[in-house]
Amino acid sequence: MGLFTRGAADGDNDGTPGQWVAQAAEDGEVAFDGAEFVDGYAVLRWETGQGVLALVHSLIDGNANSGAVDRALRRRHGEHLARRYACVVVAQTGTQVTQPYVPRLLAYDTDGTGKSYETIWAQLGPV
Repeated sequence: MGLFTRGAADGDNDGTPGQWVAQAAEDGEVAFDGAEFVDGYAVLRWETGQGVLALVHSLIDGNANSGAVDRALRRRHGEHLARRYACVVVAQTGTQVTQPYVPRLLAYDTDGTGKSYETIWAQLGPV
């Protein structure tokens, strides 16, 4: 299974290293590692060769805000959040322009930068 990769603003993958999902996508090995429920969010854990990816869905209104998810996960895991999840991907209720029938995805790395970036579901397909 592939992983998320970051695309350039024009839609082409610019291959720029630095975002966790782009680095993890190169590894290719992914295994589901269970789920946890935190403050109304379902957090699905995916083990990769680069660390753990969290795929988050809201159980309340279908829209997960990356800031609210980060706060909920930090309340649960505290200073250990970055060791538990390298990257958190949050499903949105809004749809994508390129794939109008699927939710948008926002990702952020837990290394403390706080910057989120968009990725797409199609990049989860097999490598």
